[in-house]
Amino acid sequence: KMGLKNTRFANPVGLDDKENFSSAKDLAKLTRKLLKVKRFRQIVRSPEKTIKSGDRQRRLVNRNRLVAQHKFITGVKTGRTAASGYSLIGSGTKKGVDLVTVLLGAGSEESRDAGTLELFKYGFDRYKTVKAVQKGRRYGDVDVRFRGTEVALEADKSISVPVRRGLKVRVVSDYQKEVTKTDRGESLGTVTVVVGGKKAASTDLVASRSVGSAGSLDRKSAV
Repeated sequence: KMGLKNTRFANPVGLDDKENFSSAKDLAKLTRKLLKVKRFRQIVRSPEKTIKSGDRQRRLVNRNRLVAQHKFITGVKTGRTAASGYSLIGSGTKKGVDLVTVLLGAGSEESRDAGTLELFKYGFDRYKTVKAVQKGRRYGDVDVRFRGTEVALEADKSISVPVRRGLKVRVVSDYQKEVTKTDRGESLGTVTVVVGGKKAASTDLVASRSVGSAGSLDRKSAV
């Protein structure tokens, strides 16, 4: 269902089996899905945890040592078998940019960790965070029919997006051009951030003030 075309699970634990395989791209897609689960995020970013099991406590230490060594790293999972070598799926956040890295088949824990840090450096160097939409800023106007006035439409929320360097960022407004009245805060459209030709995020455009419906005299004078 997730479109993991190069993945097949032959057992539930990941042990070596010729019918048990995946790819770096598929593992990254799967990890991005899992990181949307709050409890999962809490677990994989914990350097250690003391739990009570039965009548005693146990101290569990995260085998992903990078979580404890680097504040920006937020997970995710180590792995090793005789056939696969040392592997690590990593996640990290810097200045609003979230990255997932996948390193497979390293020869040692040291080379696995070093390779993962190189991937993070490569990724963060290629991305920046752009504040594309400012809350309360005007992104259009709507005419109030028969009142001879316009009402500014303001962004309901700010939008910051991670952008790969070199991609173009556009802000597109789509809203009603005319209404009979407005209520402050009423949603009358949207403002959308487009990165590299693809929609990245959007928020409502809301009326900045209230204007009542035109009375009969207003309507006559406008004719």
